[in-house]
Amino acid sequence: LVSEIRPRLALSSDWARHAVNVRAGAEVVRHRDNPSENRVDGDLTVSGHLDPDRASEVRAKLRFAREHESRRAPEDPGGAEPTPIDRLSAEISGTYRLGAVTVNLAGSATHRDFRAVRGPRGGTIDNDARDRTTWRVAARGTHRIWPGLKGFVETSYGRTRFAESGGLDRDGTGVELITGSSFAVTDLTFGETFAGVRRETYDDPRLGPTLGLGSGASLTSTITPLITLKLQADRTLQLTTVERTAAFRSTAVRLGYDHELLRQLL
Repeated sequence: LVSEIRPRLALSSDWARHAVNVRAGAEVVRHRDNPSENRVDGDLTVSGHLDPDRASEVRAKLRFAREHESRRAPEDPGGAEPTPIDRLSAEISGTYRLGAVTVNLAGSATHRDFRAVRGPRGGTIDNDARDRTTWRVAARGTHRIWPGLKGFVETSYGRTRFAESGGLDRDGTGVELITGSSFAVTDLTFGETFAGVRRETYDDPRLGPTLGLGSGASLTSTITPLITLKLQADRTLQLTTVERTAAFRSTAVRLGYDHELLRQLL
């Protein structure tokens, strides 16, 4: 038996232009038969946007989260309890619309701190070698083909630095190019598809470059005014600190169901 409690709080401004939002939440998970898997996660997000005119906007977001690593993660060290991860991220983006064309420029930085955990037979597993900081800049151009259908091309450049080398200097640079489309089947059903290629190069010459294809799709449908279904699937290239491995391909499928019990309660 596993029980989950997920309280959330959201505060938003109600200005005619511009906005500031504050969101906080927690996730408390309790296992009746495996108490070592119990965890408490939490997050705090402050975001906002400026609207200089009808054709442009600037958005910014700052987020801190305490998470726990999934037991299914390839890097899971097999500790006596799930590995806590402290994540601090910042994002800023700007959008400009000119007729049927929209241009978006974005930058982000994320630091992940993998905390130490108890080993399965005592002692401590030190995860400092897995700590990393990643920054990324991206540019996306979107063209409205016809009402309900848009095509886009996005290119990005990023850099990842690890806190410790652990024998190999895994610091590296990534370049990605993707193309895709967003579409609306009806006013209540919409989605997005994408496909592209990503290339990672590493500072350590013992790690050769990694080239991988990525793809994904998502679909959101409001079945009734109170029920929303979300389906998402993607296959991406992820960096890792697993021995003798520079990266791995991750495949994920997610299904979400939101049922609004009352107009004021989700």
